[in-house]
Parts: sequence; structure tokens; C-alpha cells
Amino acid sequence: MTKRTTLNTVKQSFRRVLPASDKRTVLPPLDFVTGLVLCFLSDTKSFSLESIRRFLMAQYGVSISKGAFWERLSGQSLKKQLYAVLSQLMSRLATESIAGKELLEKLKVSGIYLIDSSTVSLWDGVKERYPGTWTTAAIKWHACVDLLSGQVRWFALSPGSTNDRQCFPPLKSIAGKLLVFDLGYWDYGLLLLIDAADGFFLSRVKSNAALRIESVVSGLSDGWVGCTLSEFKPKRKKKDILEARGEVVDGDLSGVFRLIGFWNPIEKKYH
Repeated sequence: MTKRTTLNTVKQSFRRVLPASDKRTVLPPLDFVTGLVLCFLSDTKSFSLESIRRFLMAQYGVSISKGAFWERLSGQSLKKQLYAVLSQLMSRLATESIAGKELLEKLKVSGIYLIDSSTVSLWDGVKERYPGTWTTAAIKWHACVDLLSGQVRWFALSPGSTNDRQCFPPLKSIAGKLLVFDLGYWDYGLLLLIDAADGFFLSRVKSNAALRIESVVSGLSDGWVGCTLSEFKPKRKKKDILEARGEVVDGDLSGVFRLIGFWNPIEKKYH
């Protein structure tokens, strides 16, 4: 699919919620937001605000001054437009690919929340206020999205160097919810706090995690009870899927959680 075809496809998806014309700007909201999204869909591994401005000018063949570009980014209108686009796309995802009520009943939860963050590079001159990790200056957007309704339940902005663990939705809002997140949020204390708040979580496990196998459910012999995951290195395949319960300890707090192991036939080991 060419960039032009991709651009038109994305624009069709946004046309319901974004104005296609605006005499006050060179690029109407539909073109501007579509261009932003398309920029992040490209193969570029890192972004800066200046590279995004140049990308938009190249895509649409127009000239956008730095001042006008910064004004578009800093205004409340863009925030509302992105919120509308995200809500629409998540709603379509939920409608087309998930049997919402049935899934919640099977999982015995009241909602499924996706939690993640995204980083955008900034001008080096703001590094004191917005220090980055992989770049000199950056800002990070943290968000919690309801998978079934498409609504953004919570979000926060922070310097790019902020650890994901430090920006997390209020625990009082997660009771009965299944939280899905990546290893950036892996922290024993956080896992135990989620459990104490009557929430649930789904995450991969860090390879060096000191989780102790508390009991075996299926696929393993009881001889593995008491071992840590770092010690669990079977020399051959047992079953495609293993299930056990592992104990997490953080200071005086502890909890037991479900562990699932999947056999990787290429690497010849369990994940």
C-alpha cells in the first residue's frame, strides 16, 4: 500500500469526527490529524516535532511556519480532535472484533483497560523541564483506554525520562477491571497494590523475575514446587501450555498469581 493510499484510508476513518475544511488554517483538522497519525505509521524509529512538521509539508505540498505549527500543537483543539479520533477507532475495534459482554462474563471482570505510554522528542532547549531518555528532551503521554468502549479513562503527561511505573491510573478506579500492560510497568509492589485494590492484570514476566512456584496446576510435576522461574529450565518440551501459581514478595507484602507458560518451538523453550 502506497503512502498516498494509506493517507486516503486513514482520512476516511477520521472523516466522521474531524472537519474537512477550515478557512483559518492551511491544513484543515482532517488533514492535519491524519498527517500526524500517518507520520507515526511510517518506518521512522524516532521523531521530533520539527521532523513531523517537515513530514506534513512534504505530504500535502504546503508551507507551515514553525510558529503556526507550534500553535496547532499547543492548542486545546488538537487535544479534543485526538480524543475524538481515538474514541472512534477504539469503538470500531470493540464492535468489530470483540464480543464485549460475553468476554467480560467469561473473564469475570467488569472491564478491560489497556495501559501504555508514547514518547515524542522535543527541542533540546527544554531539556531542563522535559529531560528525555533516548533523546535530550522529550515528553511522554501515559494513557489508560477502555478496550470495549474506546473511551480514554485516564491520561497524564510527564517528562520523557519518567518511568512508566510512576504514572499509573488511580487504584480506586481499577476494582474489578483487567489491566493489560507491558514490562515497563513490571514492579512487584504495583502488582500487589493492584491485587489489594481488587483489580486484575495481564503481563509478560521479566526473564530475571524471582517468582517462586507455589503450586502446580497442569503440565508440570510437583517437583518444581519451590523453584523460582529463573531456575525453571526444562531440557525438553512437556506440554504446549503449562500452568502454575507463583508467589510475589515485596517487603512484608506477598501475593500468589497465575502463571502461564507457552512452548516456543523455534527457540525450544517456554515463555
